[in-house]
Amino acid sequence: MENMTKREANWQESYKELLAYVEEHGQLPNKKKSDKRGLLNWWKYNKKQMKAGKLDDEHMQLLIELSDKRRVHLLFADESGDDE
Repeated sequence: MENMTKREANWQESYKELLAYVEEHGQLPNKKKSDKRGLLNWWKYNKKQMKAGKLDDEHMQLLIELSDKRRVHLLFADESGDDE
């Protein structure tokens, strides 16, 4: 990790911040709330990069796992009736 480029370090930091947000809230940040809009924009940009085939396998896997965390939370929320 000590040989990580600044770009990679920034990517990892944004990913960790978004992961913590999703784990806490079970969803992406709200686009209407400015405090976390940057994280939402980061997510959208990386999803576009992934669809265009411009994202490496490691980053793609991390984004897929993050998407799965959102889906699992939504499934449990639907079953319990909470969070709606």
